[in-house]
Amino acid sequence: MRWVRHVVGVLLFLGLLVGLAAVGGTYWYLRSFQRQWTFEEQSPNLALFVPLREVDVTAPDGRRLRGWIARQNQAAPVVWILPDLGESRLAWWNLVTVLYDWGYHVVVFNLRGHSPSEGRFSWGTPLEGDLKALADYLRTSAYPTARWGLLGHGLGGYLAMRLLCRWPDVQLIVLEDPVQTPLDRMTVPLHLPVQIPPGVWKTWWQTSFRWMYGDIPEDAGLKCLADKPGARVPVVVLASSRWPRSYVEALYARLPEPKELLEVPHSPVGGLAEKDWPPYLNTFQVVLNRYLPRDVSTIQMP
Repeated sequence: MRWVRHVVGVLLFLGLLVGLAAVGGTYWYLRSFQRQWTFEEQSPNLALFVPLREVDVTAPDGRRLRGWIARQNQAAPVVWILPDLGESRLAWWNLVTVLYDWGYHVVVFNLRGHSPSEGRFSWGTPLEGDLKALADYLRTSAYPTARWGLLGHGLGGYLAMRLLCRWPDVQLIVLEDPVQTPLDRMTVPLHLPVQIPPGVWKTWWQTSFRWMYGDIPEDAGLKCLADKPGARVPVVVLASSRWPRSYVEALYARLPEPKELLEVPHSPVGGLAEKDWPPYLNTFQVVLNRYLPRDVSTIQMP
């Protein structure tokens, strides 16, 4: 029976190699997000179209977070754009100009680790500290009396929901291709191997993420929406073909009322085709006119 022992030994060795490859691949993939994204922002003529002001906000650990503020000459609502992981503020430039032309103040900051913001991107405590620093600055120094709307794309949607835990006076949240948790942002785009049960796949990634970054509750963002004091914030979900529709619908079902689900061609970040730009802007303008109009008397609720 020596050959049996050899076969078992070979199988155990192969299993060990597969296990090490799975652990190493998971570690490499999760760590690949914790880095510095570098973007080309050589666009000196941007201020010719919109009066931009470059702003630095210092995070609790001393890192500087850089963003743009496009300020109107009169009182108006503010739209704060929260980009997705791996996105630059420059990717939202076209929408910034349109929102400014519509009469809104516009704010957009690059996340930590997304140049020209400093540091390396990280989950958990550093990200929460960044949100607090930005919210404190914008509420107290930049626009202390304004009405606010948040537009979050991808991970930015999760951050927009988290902001409600410390910012109760937001009047509108728009979630474009949103994610419920930071882990979802990393794993939903991956294709589930057919031979792996979904429960095992999800548990593997949750355990790996928790081991590397600590525990981030699945309902951290949704809890901020549900626990907000006073009137509930209208939540509008813009769903495009970029994100699995089944995932977006499952997340939408968990959102508290009032809420609305709308379809858009896809995000302007990737560059909308000329035929898709008008429908996207029309949808966005309808949302703003309904929930965050310049005239307060015209606010509607779904």
